[in-house]
Amino acid sequence: MALPKKFTNPWADNGGDITPDFTTAKRDVGFVGGDIPAIEDFNILIRENQLSINDIIDGSPVPWYPDASNINKMICSGQWDEPWGNGGDALNVIAGGATKEYRDMVTYFDSNNKPYLLVLNNADTTIDVYDPRATLANLSTPIITTNALTDDLETGGTEVYECISMCTDGATVFIVFTDTNAAPNEHWIQAWTIDITSADWVPAWSAVSTTGTQLTGTGNGFVASAKDAEVIVANATHVAVSCGWVTITAAGDPAIQLYSIATGALEDDGAGDCSTGSTLRPTEGIASDGTNIFFSTGDNAGGNTKLASATLADLTAGCGGAGFPSSSYSTFANYEKMKLCSGGTLIISDAITSNTPANTDLAIGCFSSIGAVRDPIYRGQNSQAAPIKGDAHFMDWDGARAMAFDGQNFWVLTVVDNTAGDEQRALLRIDAAKFTIPATNSPKNLEAVCSVYIVDPTTEEPANDTERAYSSITFDSRDIWCIVEPRASETSSGNIFRLPKAQQRS
Repeated sequence: MALPKKFTNPWADNGGDITPDFTTAKRDVGFVGGDIPAIEDFNILIRENQLSINDIIDGSPVPWYPDASNINKMICSGQWDEPWGNGGDALNVIAGGATKEYRDMVTYFDSNNKPYLLVLNNADTTIDVYDPRATLANLSTPIITTNALTDDLETGGTEVYECISMCTDGATVFIVFTDTNAAPNEHWIQAWTIDITSADWVPAWSAVSTTGTQLTGTGNGFVASAKDAEVIVANATHVAVSCGWVTITAAGDPAIQLYSIATGALEDDGAGDCSTGSTLRPTEGIASDGTNIFFSTGDNAGGNTKLASATLADLTAGCGGAGFPSSSYSTFANYEKMKLCSGGTLIISDAITSNTPANTDLAIGCFSSIGAVRDPIYRGQNSQAAPIKGDAHFMDWDGARAMAFDGQNFWVLTVVDNTAGDEQRALLRIDAAKFTIPATNSPKNLEAVCSVYIVDPTTEEPANDTERAYSSITFDSRDIWCIVEPRASETSSGNIFRLPKAQQRS
């Protein structure tokens, strides 16, 4: 059944805003025998109805995706075996090009609240800016590509910069780089004032405009393909960086570093309540609730992964919540296990312990500053008698690639097995309202709180997905966008996938 078409020439639309002189009683009963309505009254009633129908259509998905070949199918068809866009509507993929190396992505809103996707391209050390509301013909063309970001970093030596992570506070974009030259293996953070109309963005930190700020410590993180430094907006005045090259041998080690949004100056560092060890370092997971930083740590020999906290007022102190630092995950077989994102007081983390998970292994936990491991979802809560790697409607043992919160739902970019047993990249939507507040220890059933959407079902996940650390999710106030790393080669990763809002109703 087709959705209604708009009235392109509503009845009496140029007849002025004449309001029918009806009493409430007359409106209740309508015209009755013997009534002869005035022309103005009759015109305005028809006009009201047709304009109301147009308003309903404007509020529907019809005008959102003008290039969709079948808007009903886009809304209603199942996602498990269907491409995004259903029926091959290619508008749901930004094909950035095979020479790109997209590392991270954020949404920026201009003064008119129009969204733009800022995409970090390590292959050219630039930012590609896309218009997510563009039609099919224009979606895959960046509206601008910035000049090389390295122009505003330290130069004059043998620097080989890689873009690692990016965030924005709505006016400025903050990017962390690693100088991969064997000596000194330094790490830098720089900020640019966002100007959508210009390809040459201006550094936002005047005192360090030509170099950025060097992060404390040198050396590599765990592995070259991991995010050695993940940067987030910690609160209105600071950004925080998780520094994977810092070994946490003492409480004062600068595992988490806090930089001023205004000046770029390092203002605090520490490891909060994190346990210490000769090989313990921060991993990729970091999140903020505006008062505390939550971060994950791991052992580069495998195992010993924990969830820790640090207060923004003093990064050497933890939040004091029961269960921090968490010791629940000491059996981890791999340090790249924990991803975090904040949704108010809720922190969601994946915590699958090995490539042969048991029914009792924790897959997703709900955390807050008052305690750890609330509303857990275990492997056995998947309505599977004996869940194994990548069972349908679940995540495989590699866990979350990226996570995001849209104000109502947590989104987890992961991998599941389809019915044929092939691994496919997927998005899990977890309804935050279905977690109890305050959270309890009552286990949740994943299928009761979650929907699954397949990303690019034509491509199977490689057996060794070494670049998964550079997957990313962002929300543009209407649609979900994600970057996945589908190939062993970093270049050729210029695809960005969109989950239309219309499909999120399922």
